Amino acid sequence: MSQDRAIGLSCRPYRRRMIRTLRTSRGEWSQRHGWLIRWQDRDSGSAGYGEVAPLSEFGSESMAEAGDFLQSVEGDLTEEQWRQALSTAPPATAFGLWSAAFDASPQAGQAEACLAGLLTIGPKSAESVALLRASGMKTFKIKLGCESADREWNWLTAIIHTLKPGERLRLDPNQSWDQESWHFWQHHLGLFAEQIEFIEEPFPYDCAPSDMVRMAEESPVPLALDESLSRDGLSQWLELGWPGYWIIKPSLSGLPDRWLAALATRPEKVVLSSAFETGIGLSSLVRLTGPFNSVDHGFGTQDWFADPFRAPQDNGWIRTLRPAEMEKIWKDLPES
Repeated sequence: MSQDRAIGLSCRPYRRRMIRTLRTSRGEWSQRHGWLIRWQDRDSGSAGYGEVAPLSEFGSESMAEAGDFLQSVEGDLTEEQWRQALSTAPPATAFGLWSAAFDASPQAGQAEACLAGLLTIGPKSAESVALLRASGMKTFKIKLGCESADREWNWLTAIIHTLKPGERLRLDPNQSWDQESWHFWQHHLGLFAEQIEFIEEPFPYDCAPSDMVRMAEESPVPLALDESLSRDGLSQWLELGWPGYWIIKPSLSGLPDRWLAALATRPEKVVLSSAFETGIGLSSLVRLTGPFNSVDHGFGTQDWFADPFRAPQDNGWIRTLRPAEMEKIWKDLPES
C-alpha cells in the first residue's frame, strides 16, 4: 500500500433475529447485531468487506464502544490514519477492519472448511443431531448447564447411543460447573470417553488457572479453553503449558497476529469458532483455517437464522462468499 493512497471506509448496521432461541447457562440468545464494513482503495476501486460484531460478555468491547470507534474513523482516510485506526481499535472492531482490508487484497482468495453443528441439550436433542447429520456434519457441539446434571446426562446418553462411527460430541457448559458438578460429569463421561472430543470451559471464572491445568490433566476426556482466552489470556495459558484444546473466536480476538503464529505449532488442537456472524464475517473466519485443517470448526451457526446473509454451506462444508455475493449482502442493508 503506497504512503499516499486514499482509503474509503463505510459502515452499515445489521440486526438478525434467530429462528429459535439459543439457551446457554449464561441466558438466552434471540438475535445478533453488529456492523458490516466496506474498505475501498480510492485509486484502484478495489473493495473488500468485513464485519464487526462484538460480544462484551465474551471479552470484547461493547456494542457502544465499537459504534463510537467506527463513527470516528468512517469516511476518507490516508494510509497513516488507516494504520492508526487498525492499531488502536478494540478487538472485535480491529478484526472487522482487518478483514475488510484483507478481503480486498490479492491474497484473499476462496477457501472452505469442515464444520461442526450446534445445539442445546434437551428432550429433542437426538432429533436435532439427526438433522445435523443429514446435512453432512459429524461433529456436534452441545450447550450444557441449563438444567440439572441428572436430566442433562439422560438426554446426553440418548444422543450418544445414536452416534454413528466417526461421530463425536463437544460439550460446552459455559463455565457453569462447580466442583460437585465436575465430580458428577467426570465419573459419567469416563464411560463414553471415545465419543467426547472435549469439554469446553466447564469451570467458573474464579477457578485458578493452575487448578484448571491440573483438572485437565486428570480429566477422562480433554478440556478446552474458550472464554479464558479473551483479552490477554492467551499468553498466560501458553506459559502454563495448557494440555487441552484451544477454542478461538477470531471475530472477538483482535488482529490474527495476536494468536495465529503462537498456535500454529499445535494445529490438531485449535478449533476456530463462530460468534454468530453473517456470511461476510464467517468468510473471514474460514480463510484463517488453513493451518488448522485437521479439525471440524465451530462454524455451524447459520442454521439459527433464516435470512439471506449466509455463506454457502453444503454436506458439512462451508465456503467463503465470492466478491459479488458479499456486495449483494452489503447492498441489501440500509445505509443507517
